[in-house]
Amino acid sequence: MANLVDIPNEILEAIKNELSYASLLALRTTCSSFFRHDRVNLPDRQYTIHDLLEIETWSKYHPARDRPLGSQQPSADDYFACSLCLKIKNSDNFSDNMMKGSKGKFANGASVTKHTRFCIACGIDRARYGPGTKFFYGGGKRFHGLVCSVCHKFEGVKVEDTRHRVELGNRNSTSKCSSC
Repeated sequence: MANLVDIPNEILEAIKNELSYASLLALRTTCSSFFRHDRVNLPDRQYTIHDLLEIETWSKYHPARDRPLGSQQPSADDYFACSLCLKIKNSDNFSDNMMKGSKGKFANGASVTKHTRFCIACGIDRARYGPGTKFFYGGGKRFHGLVCSVCHKFEGVKVEDTRHRVELGNRNSTSKCSSC
């Protein structure tokens, strides 16, 4: 019986030409012989958000896929791609709004905008989250955070921390972090 590593280079090249960046990465990590002997090289181009969106659906980064329908809220073991820093990060690095609806992993159809999703750090660095912005993050309203209106740093708390959460979440209060 033939083995994958026994495929002639010409056939392997033809297969590689049809694969996406993410699929090439998966193939390369599947077999040490592909990795060690450079039989499967990654393209000489920078990966894109579309490559990361494909990678984030791999089972390692997408355990919600295996949960029952209706309980697929992102949790601490879910990962998402950021379109600004081009990294895959834990769900604790994204506002809840960035992980659901048209930006969520399960989004499909004409209104999909997950290629514009960004993490909290990039949102603050690029002024997409301005001073005083408050939001839930981490999936399932597990954390509540704000961008301080004084120092512009992000501060978050677990939703179970009732006293601190009430202080952060009170719309009539000032939008300052605990340090300011």
